[in-house]
Amino acid sequence: MDDPWLKPIAESILASPWNLKPHRECFIGIGRSSRNLSFDLKRVALKASASVVGILSHLGEKKIFRGSGFVIESFAIDGKFVSTILTSASILRSESHIDVVVDGIKITVILSNEISCKGDVLGYDFHYNIGVIKIETDIPIATARLRHIDDSISIDPNLLDEKPSKFNPISEKFNLVSGDTLVALGRFDGLILVAGEFSVGQTGLDCQELFRAEFAIPRHAIGGPLINCYGEVIGINFYCASFTPFLPINIVSMWWQQYKKNGHCLLPRLGMKMRNLYMEKVAYLEFVVQRFPNIFKGVVVDEVEFETPAYSTPILPLDVIVESDGKSLGSILEFFELIWDKCGRHVHLTVLRPSDGEHGSRLNVTMIVGDVGPNQFNRWPLPWPSEWQLARKRKAVSLRDYLTNLMK
Repeated sequence: MDDPWLKPIAESILASPWNLKPHRECFIGIGRSSRNLSFDLKRVALKASASVVGILSHLGEKKIFRGSGFVIESFAIDGKFVSTILTSASILRSESHIDVVVDGIKITVILSNEISCKGDVLGYDFHYNIGVIKIETDIPIATARLRHIDDSISIDPNLLDEKPSKFNPISEKFNLVSGDTLVALGRFDGLILVAGEFSVGQTGLDCQELFRAEFAIPRHAIGGPLINCYGEVIGINFYCASFTPFLPINIVSMWWQQYKKNGHCLLPRLGMKMRNLYMEKVAYLEFVVQRFPNIFKGVVVDEVEFETPAYSTPILPLDVIVESDGKSLGSILEFFELIWDKCGRHVHLTVLRPSDGEHGSRLNVTMIVGDVGPNQFNRWPLPWPSEWQLARKRKAVSLRDYLTNLMK
């Protein structure tokens, strides 16, 4: 018997409460128009697009969420192809502040060839806002090429004339620096594509591991991939009104490998808010270098949270952590990579205190890595429905008609 979920969009999704329009490229958001992209970036986006899917979650006729995702694994099993999709856990919530999977939720996945299929929830994590969906198809599906990020930047002035290599086939990581062009992909009425630049600025959101791209994506691209100039997925997109926060694929990959192995994840928690050293004002950087002439990378402690592992140590705000278990730290991301599997265990940190006397001081600190509890999950904002979307719910009205009425 044919799977009723595995049929063309015209028969399945178009019969749903949220009718899809004819397949077309869709550009929405604040960023660089796809028409203005270079030919190389268009080719890169097209190559990566085959693994990008649209995702609908619903309870009967009631829509819960509509977003995007991307295929990371696909295996042939008993004549079928079983694929794993990464997306945002927002598709599983009834509301953004409720960290519970909706009981009886149904998932529909729309592939790049306009085929829809039933999705099953394979795993999720509300702290990092990750969802994993499994689908079964009769045809193979392209998988995304993943590449970890290296965001460490040295403040060594002697390296002023050197430019790091973007692509090194021997390296496991892509060197990401401010100003790099990034492309966010999603799927809704066709391919969503928004491009812009990477920024080293902070996101202001709960999750410290988030990076920032200087363009805004539409809500339907939430959970989709962020790709570099080689078409490699380096992160998963989330929502903010004026920019796009994204979680590095480094964190996502570590989470998924641990989840597959154990069926759950213990997520590390230190109890410190931190910033990368290279993000500090130049006056502070000079202050640090004058006292520690050979230190050009590290993580600056911004705040020590009450009743956390860090609170029981001598670490103070404005201290600079430069080593963990003897390994140098170049960024917050590197720090989390080093402590990822050490929940409940001790780590030995080398901490610099530039403010201590004329020459500063160096501390050796031992800390127990805690784990994230259910009441400590990060919060993840979602967009409010726009005025014209509310108008469409009250009565059928197109975006063009709504804007025309505003200008009368």
